[in-house]
Amino acid sequence: MHDKEIGEFVVQAQMPIFIPATWYLYSLYTSGAEIGDLILDYTRQMISYQVSAMYYQCLILQEMSEAMESQVVAGDALEREVASYEEEGLVHGWQAKQAQTFAFARHIALNRTKRIFRQAKADLLSTMGLSPMSDLALVREEPLDAPKEELEELIFQALLENPQLHIADRTVEIQHDRAKIVLSNFLPHLIGFASFTSTSNSFVLDKSYWMGGLAGVLTVFNGFANVNEYKAAREQEKEAMVQREEASLTIMLQVIKAHLNLQDVQEELVLAQKKFEVVSGRLNEIKAKWEEGIIKPSEKLQAIAKLDSAQREVMKARFQQQVSIATLLNAMGKSYGLSK
Repeated sequence: MHDKEIGEFVVQAQMPIFIPATWYLYSLYTSGAEIGDLILDYTRQMISYQVSAMYYQCLILQEMSEAMESQVVAGDALEREVASYEEEGLVHGWQAKQAQTFAFARHIALNRTKRIFRQAKADLLSTMGLSPMSDLALVREEPLDAPKEELEELIFQALLENPQLHIADRTVEIQHDRAKIVLSNFLPHLIGFASFTSTSNSFVLDKSYWMGGLAGVLTVFNGFANVNEYKAAREQEKEAMVQREEASLTIMLQVIKAHLNLQDVQEELVLAQKKFEVVSGRLNEIKAKWEEGIIKPSEKLQAIAKLDSAQREVMKARFQQQVSIATLLNAMGKSYGLSK
């Protein structure tokens, strides 16, 4: 007598135990994610640098406009004063026209500066992601402070903090992991398996039983594919290391140039301030002589023009100093803002 129906139930499972490439793939993914974060931080840093440079440009144009407005008022007053002297026959007609031309030139320069200022604000708003037609009120904040460290210390900080080098480091790690992945293709892959079998056959002594084992797969030789792939991966790793060294040298050069340029700008600012003090003192003296009527109107016009030029040079030097400091901080990989 035997069973009319026999049922059999089988469950099989496999589990990778030793797949070397898996670990390297995880490390490669981690390095790639870190590069994404570093690129995001570096992009923010570059936007901060660009906005800072545009901010100081707008601020200096605003100061220039206000200074030129006072110069326009002074020019108009001088024009009226010279015109009254012409009516009294104390000056020639060409001297009156000279005063008119000077006042008119001041108006033109002021209008041009205002247009440049309006365009600079529109560019700043656009860079900040705002509408160029929006209103923007600039606040005169404290300027950026120049680093006090020596050049060697600045270069050392740049090599430690610049995001470009961190990105290059992760790129080297990725290429190194890729070479390991290719190399792992020569290693065996071990897989564990298990099987559970159950039957309803009454003639079978053990109706349910487990069976397990370990299987390995080894690629001994796959043409020249594995060898050539490994050679290519090693070359890519070497190239990434060379690019990393080039990035280091480039950053060092950027810090040196920015530091030297900052020193030049700081000296130019001191010189511009001294020239302004000299010209301002000269103008005060000429004004006193003008009230006494012992100098010509043209001399006063020239003194005012020189003062205007000296004032512009000071403003220009101040702007260049702020941009130079921002450039140096950017080369060092430091984050900064306009507010302290």
